[in-house]
Amino acid sequence: MNNDELLEFVEDSRQSPYVVKNGFFVKIDERWAKVKYDEILWVRAFENGSVVFLTGERSLMVNHRLWRIEEMLTEHSNFVRINRSEIVNLDVIDGFEGNCYYIGKNPLYATGVYRQRMEGVFIKAKQQ
Repeated sequence: MNNDELLEFVEDSRQSPYVVKNGFFVKIDERWAKVKYDEILWVRAFENGSVVFLTGERSLMVNHRLWRIEEMLTEHSNFVRINRSEIVNLDVIDGFEGNCYYIGKNPLYATGVYRQRMEGVFIKAKQQ
């Protein structure tokens, strides 16, 4: 991390100290790697961590639970939880049918209260 990035650390105590202006750092094994917000497609809970799906058909298995990743994304309204196990980037949704949202050929399903929230997001967009 260079000095410019150190200066960009968010001072807000509600967020992780690993958040910087254009992304956040996640632990992968013993190494910390930067994930840029504009590269995230969706995040899925997996065992004791999460998988971050990125542009360019890349993915990262990280040592952070989904709730921790969600905390790091709170300042970005384009990231929305759609079920107990997944957070999606609304900017990259290619289409939807009912409660199924597509990012590329990947179907992601909104369930429960998350489904109602997603319906609200798209109703608001339709009205604008």
